[in-house]
Amino acid sequence: MLLAGGVAAALAVSLLLAATGGFPGGDPNASWLARYASFAEREPVASSVFEVYRDGRTLTYVRGYCGTLDVADRFFVHVHRDGGARENLDFWFRERGRRHSDRCMATVELPDGDVRSVRTGQYDETGHLWDEEFALGAEAWLARFASFAARDPVVSSAFEVYRDGRTLTWVRGDCGAENVADRLFVHVYDGGGDRENLDFWFRERGLRHGDRCMASVELPDGDVRSVRTGQYDETGHLWDEEFALDA
Repeated sequence: MLLAGGVAAALAVSLLLAATGGFPGGDPNASWLARYASFAEREPVASSVFEVYRDGRTLTYVRGYCGTLDVADRFFVHVHRDGGARENLDFWFRERGRRHSDRCMATVELPDGDVRSVRTGQYDETGHLWDEEFALGAEAWLARFASFAARDPVVSSAFEVYRDGRTLTWVRGDCGAENVADRLFVHVYDGGGDRENLDFWFRERGLRHGDRCMASVELPDGDVRSVRTGQYDETGHLWDEEFALDA
């Protein structure tokens, strides 16, 4: 009888461990795994080596089939505010995340206040390993981007340029970080041939959301005859277009 009772007790313990993941008080990983699994039904705001999800001010970085090499390099999180101000929230995975088996998940809290966009990825001593940017008010931004599809641009080159009154908007699909790395020039000519420069870096006036880029500049008041625009680097102009304002 003692043997039979011992077997019954052992069986009861085995059933308890099976039901609780091997821990009598419950699996301590259960809530983490449940949160990880919850992202499977959602659309990320960025998708690259890691997928990034947003819940209010919380960004969560998620990756399956995740090894030690995937989390070895530092993450950058550049928070852009209106007006071009930038705040860095760069981190090491070990500071903000956890790897459980072959799953990785890390979380970052965005600062309070007006945040226009976030640029994020990973880097090492050679440069960026992956690089994504997204708008925090993505719905309105994407609607505006899509509105240009039915219109004719005043310029079509590396970027398409659209005009709405005194507002010029540069638009590009299939847009990567390399497409916005070089400075844009905007030369505004009046009727007398005088020129005003409105050159800018894309990060000052624009936003890259996923694989889409869009930037806007306001033309000055007064007599404007034509605009010449493009991009340049240390070798010269990369592309160069001019249009009349009555075009």
